[in-house]
Amino acid sequence: MRITNTIMSNNMLSSINKNMNTLNKKYLQMGTGKKIQMASEDPIIASRALRYRSIVSSTKQYITNCNQANSWMSVTESAMDNITSILEKMRDNSILGATDSYEVNDRKKLLNEFNSYVSQLEDELNATCMGRYVFSGYKTNTPVIKKDEATGENILNPEIYNEKVTEEDKLDKMLEYVNNLIVDASAQMNAVGKPAIIELNQITNGGVEVVMKNGNYVLQTTDGVALAEGNKVYAIERRQVTDNSYTICRKEDGVSVNLDFNYGFFDEMFPEFSGSNNTEVGGHDIELQIGVGNLININLLAPDIYDQDTFESFHEFKELYNYMLSDEYSNLDSSDIASFDEKLREKYEHMIAKISDYGSVVSEQHANLGTRMSRLELTKSRLEDDEVNYSSIMSDNEGISLAEATMNYNVANTSYEASLRVGMLITRLTLADYI
Repeated sequence: MRITNTIMSNNMLSSINKNMNTLNKKYLQMGTGKKIQMASEDPIIASRALRYRSIVSSTKQYITNCNQANSWMSVTESAMDNITSILEKMRDNSILGATDSYEVNDRKKLLNEFNSYVSQLEDELNATCMGRYVFSGYKTNTPVIKKDEATGENILNPEIYNEKVTEEDKLDKMLEYVNNLIVDASAQMNAVGKPAIIELNQITNGGVEVVMKNGNYVLQTTDGVALAEGNKVYAIERRQVTDNSYTICRKEDGVSVNLDFNYGFFDEMFPEFSGSNNTEVGGHDIELQIGVGNLININLLAPDIYDQDTFESFHEFKELYNYMLSDEYSNLDSSDIASFDEKLREKYEHMIAKISDYGSVVSEQHANLGTRMSRLELTKSRLEDDEVNYSSIMSDNEGISLAEATMNYNVANTSYEASLRVGMLITRLTLADYI
């Protein structure tokens, strides 16, 4: 094969270009500290890099969640420590108040002191973390204790505390509603212009009662015979009853009232009884994710720490103190004052036991919080170790050491310079030099 100057020039340029590309690649590796700049250079390294980065990013987020949880729980723990300290002072106050040697004026001073402790305890229940109330469940913008607009006294916030609704309460509410429908049944049917009510296939003249079966309210006769449902039964609201629901039926003066009363419809009709309001507290547990499938509850709920009975017991002393400031108390004779003083001493005795019981509740909740904080601390320590390990694996996969990169760059640079020198020697001689 005849090798011409053109072939040699093309080969020279190809070699120089290849060495230049290699030199550029090594330069970029040394400048960025990364093995590859594009996924196409090494798909395996690229796919591993994506997975490792996702793991490291998730781990960092879990650590951030741990820090947020720790801040929240630290504020909660501080409040619980203060509540425990306040209870100790309230107990000491009650022990003095139950002492026989104290007179009524001494107990009056103790009452004032006791009330100040109660106010401070309720201030602790309104503790905040970054502007959010820590004992209010999901309702972090709502204080646990608020001022009554009429009296200016502390009250339990009704948005947090709700009266617990029993099945009997639901039943009473439902029957009240059905009875009201019976009164208006004829008028509503005439207003609609067509029968809004379709009679059930079976009904008796005897007594009927509402019972709970399989999570639904069912109407049956007093002897336990269930009432059969008709087809396409409509309530006064003209809502069709589904095939798998039950119907409340009442018959009076030939007018039949049918109403779907499964749980979903009941909650829709009476929202004050539905959802989160169907508990003692309007809030919920706040959970943060601190690992794959690992959730931790970071809060305590106010009713678990300070319930309605405890609130009323403590505020009874405030009412007694206000009574001692009133004109009615001033007009009592000595015997009535002595009798009142004895009753007050007995209340102090009862308060000692009440505070002891309440202290046990606070101690239990405090211990529960401490257990979760210990778990959080251990989890965070493990996550920090994981972050170091995962970052090291990620660096080994896509990173390159500076010493290695420098050596590779020098080798590539030497090859590039050599190709330039050889090319210069090749192109320097031509056939014209020998003519």
